[in-house]
Amino acid sequence: MRPHIIASDEVAEATLPQGVVRYDLAEYTDGRGALIEIFRAEWPAAPRLLQLNYARSLPNVLRGVHVHPYSDWLVVISGRMSIGLFDARPQSSTFRLGAMTVLDATAPAALLIPNGVAHGFYSEEATSFVFGSTASWQPGETTVIRWDDAEMALRWSCKDPVISERDSLGISLAEALAKFGG
Repeated sequence: MRPHIIASDEVAEATLPQGVVRYDLAEYTDGRGALIEIFRAEWPAAPRLLQLNYARSLPNVLRGVHVHPYSDWLVVISGRMSIGLFDARPQSSTFRLGAMTVLDATAPAALLIPNGVAHGFYSEEATSFVFGSTASWQPGETTVIRWDDAEMALRWSCKDPVISERDSLGISLAEALAKFGG
């Protein structure tokens, strides 16, 4: 069975940046439990993943906002995560669009985030997730933008999240866009 692919204009929460694709995943259950396919290379717009990671976030943790030269594939395994997205690609039809969407393990879905779309993940509760990328991670290739930069217009549901030291040193959106030629 193929997943239902939700185009940007179908998402009720907001219009998403160009190229962000949400896949509603099918869940197969029986007396033993459940199986959810989280990735198939033949799905439309499925990226060619080169690295796959598993992560856990404690409650009130915000990761990001990051932008890098490869695409990401994100699936929440347990818990719930708010994802902030900002289109930092000057050539995109949705350049400078900020949007929020939610992934919740109780409604399995995958999110494709194309390269150049800045993104951050906020976990209100303990959350486990899998994320893949179209390139292997390399130190120094990710640009970190301050999660609370008002110009991104991301409506986080937190005021004082737990963030990493690296993320606390993020640059302003204006600095990041100057770096990308926007």
